[in-house]
Parts: sequence; C-alpha cells; structure tokens
Amino acid sequence: MSHILSVPVRLEEERLADAFANLPIKRQRILTMLFVEEREPEEIAKELNCSPQHVYDQRYHALKKLRTELMEEGDGR
Repeated sequence: MSHILSVPVRLEEERLADAFANLPIKRQRILTMLFVEEREPEEIAKELNCSPQHVYDQRYHALKKLRTELMEEGDGR
C-alpha cells in the first residue's frame, strides 16, 4: 500500500520542482539558501550584496508565485 501513497507524493514533488524551475534564478538561489542551506537572511544579503529586506521581499514574491502556480495546477488549469 505504501507504493500507492508514494505516487501522489512524487507527483506533488514534480509539480513543486516544475514551479520552482519557473522562478527567476535569483529567487531560486535565495529560497535554496534559506530553506535548504538554512542560512540567515542577513548572511544571504551580504553574499548577494543586497539588503536583508531585499532577501525578505524576494522570499515573499517567490513563495507567493509558487503558491499561485501550485493552486492553479491543482485546479486543473
């Protein structure tokens, strides 16, 4: 039965990966640094030569775009 449950999970992961790939490269990098590398916005800002607020703004816009895209796909659009 675990095989049956793994198919929807894989489909969700594919949808997320596709939506992530549609983000601008800088937003992909910021999300990766925040959520995969678990780095602080201040540290990211120093590396990218921008303000911490810019990192927060980019995170907000990236997550909003991912939510929108995933909800649209979920509606069968």
